[in-house]
Amino acid sequence: MPAIFEQAYDEQVFEQGLAAGGRRWRNEKGQDMHEEVAHEPLRLTRRGRMVLLVLCTLLCGLFAMLVPGLLSAATADSPSVPTRVEVVTIDRGQTLWHVASEMTASGADVRDAVDVLVELNNLPSVDVQVGQQLLVPIA
Repeated sequence: MPAIFEQAYDEQVFEQGLAAGGRRWRNEKGQDMHEEVAHEPLRLTRRGRMVLLVLCTLLCGLFAMLVPGLLSAATADSPSVPTRVEVVTIDRGQTLWHVASEMTASGADVRDAVDVLVELNNLPSVDVQVGQQLLVPIA
């Protein structure tokens, strides 16, 4: 077969493949090349294996750094000095703000005292009920 005829034949096969909606190449026997390639098993190159190894190592390292922090959420920095407290019973019309303002020194922020009371008494919110007993730190 002359070279010019082979080139024209190859171009014709390529154009037919593009018209079918993709890149289709045929071998000397007239079989589609993509069918032969589709049956080969997936193989990783050495570079691909190295990338996969580095990626797995980084993920394991990240996991190892995050898990201990999540498991030990409550850690003490240093031994704390025990806080002296008194028990206060909530009266009618009294709010947590009232209790906090009574325990706050003049010029200090009452909001900080409210936060201390919420944390000390494990309150879900700042709402209190009549007759509820609260622990209030003694200054």
